[in-house]
This record gives sequence, structure tokens and C-alpha cells, in this order.
Amino acid sequence: MINPLQRPVLSVLTALGVLVLLTLGTWQVQRLQWKEELIATVETRRVSSPTPLTQLVADPARAVDVEYAPAQIVGQWGQGPSLFVTGTYEGAAGYYTFSPFRLADPLAGEGRLLVNRGFVPIDALPEDYQFDVPEGLVTLTGLVRTFDAETGLAAQMAPPPDEGKPIFYRRSQTDFTVAVGESLHPFYLDSLENPEPGAIPLGGTTRIEFSNNHLGYAITWYGLAFGLICVYIAVMRQNGDHSERD
Repeated sequence: MINPLQRPVLSVLTALGVLVLLTLGTWQVQRLQWKEELIATVETRRVSSPTPLTQLVADPARAVDVEYAPAQIVGQWGQGPSLFVTGTYEGAAGYYTFSPFRLADPLAGEGRLLVNRGFVPIDALPEDYQFDVPEGLVTLTGLVRTFDAETGLAAQMAPPPDEGKPIFYRRSQTDFTVAVGESLHPFYLDSLENPEPGAIPLGGTTRIEFSNNHLGYAITWYGLAFGLICVYIAVMRQNGDHSERD
């Protein structure tokens, strides 16, 4: 039985617990609205007509505002090394190939543009880690993408790049900058096309997937708040019954 002096303490603790749980539930509802708007925005962007990159990204620092937007670039493939990031495509293990690209019409600010040329099956990776690139001026179409976050749990748990090899385990601007030996723009381009059918790397492999579990999380937090209230009421009623019998 609860001591009468403990009732105010229990009431305050219960109220605080319910307030915290309701706040978390409301935050997840807000996240749900934000995620649904983001998904709708990305779906609209990716089916739009390609825009010249210099027009789409007037300020490279704001590239995140146009992520997944189709862009067109004109220029030449650079002579720098290609970089390979581990990944899968349609259930097959392999690497995504990032190569430097020199824009004919440079963007504002300093930096080299990297292009994700597409997927390479693990058994198709050349021993010298290089693929031939077309010479001369080329036009490419792709989706604007931003690099992986440099902080957070995923960044901390990712293995470091393979020593002495251009193999990476995340799309890190910092790691890529060290490997290329010069500054990079804070975004890259996912190629949407192949030079020819069956060519390797395989372009057009961008997967647009967003986890959206916020509704489930909101229901969980609200459910816990309701459960806590029910427990509080039951305890108080039980305590009241004991008091009347006494």
C-alpha cells in the first residue's frame, strides 16, 4: 500500500513520465509529416527534366536542397584515381565506382566533382582498380547526391578505407578528398546511363529508399503514455480500497 505521503511524489513522477512520452510521440508525428513531404518532393524531382548542373546548384553549399534532382553535366573525365565503395545491387555484392570529372563550365567555389559511374560486381573489379573512360568532351545525366554524414553512429562504426587500396566502406567526402588529393564539391552525381548495353560499371543503379517508421514509433510512445496513466489509476484505486477497509 502506498503511504499517503508518497502519493504526491508518485503523481508528480507519473505526470512527468506522461509528459515525456507524449512529447516523444508528438515529435514522431512531426517527423512523419516531414518524411512524407520529403518523399513527395524527391518523387517529384526525380521525374523532372534534367537541368544543367551549373543552374541547379548555383551555390554548391546548398546542394542538399536539390538532392535527387536530375542534372546534366558537360566536361571530360579526369585523370585521377577511381574510388570504389562496397555495396550491393539486386542481391549481388560489389562496388560503386567514383571517378573525377572536369566540368567544362566550372561551378562556383573550389572543388572537383565526383561521378558515381555505377555498380561493378565483385568479380569484375580490375586488378589495377581502373576502368577506361571515354576521351574528349562528354555529356552525362545523373542525380545530385550528397555524401554520407561524417558524424553519428553509422560513421563511427564504418571500417576505415583499405590501406593501400582505393576501397571504401562509406561515401565520405573527407576520405575521398584524401584519396583524390584535392578538394571536392560537397555533393556528387549518380550516373543514370550506360555507355553501352552491358557495360561495366553499370549506371542507373540509384536506389531511392526512405525508411518511414515514424507512425509506429508515435503509436508506441502514445501507447506507453496511456499505459502509464492506466497503471497510475489502478494503483491509486487499489490504495483507496485498502484505506476504506482500514
